[in-house]
Amino acid sequence: MAVVLLGLGAPAAHAAAILRAHVQFTGKVPRMGALKRTDPACGGNKFAMEEDVVVGATGGLKNVLVYVSKGGAAAGGGRAKDAELSTQACMVRPRVTAMTQNGMLRVNNADTVGHLWHGFAGVKTAFLEQQAPGSQPLVKETKLQPGEFLRLRDDLKPWMAGFVVVTDNPFFAATNDLGDALVMDLPPGQYTVTAWHERYGAKSVELTVGADGYADARFSFDGTEPRP
Repeated sequence: MAVVLLGLGAPAAHAAAILRAHVQFTGKVPRMGALKRTDPACGGNKFAMEEDVVVGATGGLKNVLVYVSKGGAAAGGGRAKDAELSTQACMVRPRVTAMTQNGMLRVNNADTVGHLWHGFAGVKTAFLEQQAPGSQPLVKETKLQPGEFLRLRDDLKPWMAGFVVVTDNPFFAATNDLGDALVMDLPPGQYTVTAWHERYGAKSVELTVGADGYADARFSFDGTEPRP
């Protein structure tokens, strides 16, 4: 169940509101296994764990993409915004992000080893391309519709995964270790706001952003939600 709390009271100097989102996990936290990073070139923390579900000490759910799913383009947010991903010790960072429908996906290889990137639109292959270490960023466009997402995997290192949600506006942010996210510069108006997780899918709420104010959106997942 998702709950929305609305509040006003930002100083008059603010030209647009700040959407403050929090995502809480209320169910039994699934156990994540240790990553089997067999390539010595990957380095990094040998105790690294899988990241499908990352829940903080206070129950906040990390790696949830919070975005304006309705009303954002009409509010003047139709400009393009790219998705920028990079590798770090054979992990995709950030794990989840977004791009506008008219934006580009850029993947930077910061590792000393190559990757074989496999992009999936649903269960269909969107692209399959190698990227050597030290090479130029891999740049791709997408024909996906707003609300759809692209899953990125390295076929040579299947633990490497990233997710890119497609939107029609640049008003989005991913939750941090505490389950918090800030969506900046959102003009006053009425919106649908969606929280999307790679395992638990999407939940949406309706809210009104007042003039020069703040708005709060709270979401919860309990682990029983179907996969997207």
